[in-house]
Amino acid sequence: MRVKKLGGVVLVLMVLITGSSDAATTGLIDGAELNERGTILKVRNVSVTWDACGFRSGGAILCGAVAEVTSGSCPEEHGGGLVLWDYDVNRTYPGTESTGPLELKVPQPTEYSVCLYVLREEIYGSLTANSSNLLAQAFVPAPRGATEGEALSFTRRALIKKFKARFKRGTKKKLRCIEQKPGEFRCAVRWKFRKSRFAGSVRVKGPAVAPKIVVSVARR
Repeated sequence: MRVKKLGGVVLVLMVLITGSSDAATTGLIDGAELNERGTILKVRNVSVTWDACGFRSGGAILCGAVAEVTSGSCPEEHGGGLVLWDYDVNRTYPGTESTGPLELKVPQPTEYSVCLYVLREEIYGSLTANSSNLLAQAFVPAPRGATEGEALSFTRRALIKKFKARFKRGTKKKLRCIEQKPGEFRCAVRWKFRKSRFAGSVRVKGPAVAPKIVVSVARR
């Protein structure tokens, strides 16, 4: 397997040997990215070019392809991810198939890999052999998480929303956000309102455009 990188496009060239003839199958994944909220994975185009499909002396080679989305790196075999594109194993002639724009709803805003597999079914008489090979892959980073300043701003808004005047008109306010991991903050908070004291923490994590905020603050 030979790997080439052209800008933001990953191109993998795999040589398939069938009988005494050589043929090349190429795959391309272009423009894979998450939306700002990390809920939709978009791909500008997926394409496969087959040169080894068709009828042979005594048999035939049927070709197909499948593109899957998985967290982490791509496994060598398909079947472990969310299906982005499925081209049935019934092609009997060489050529190229392109998808155009594709979209897939993903379960959480994290990093993903788009994995493109070439599928083959070889038929010789009464014998049938199925195979799949990883043809190309594209890494999709997680959406940007909040900065420290943004975490402080989200914390203030969350406290105003929950405690209203008890926070807005409070005194001796202290807020400090510490990054637990990239894009995830734990903000310690405390303030006084009249004779009551409030203290606790606010957790901020997820994409900066739509973070998940958990308030754990109580009157002391």
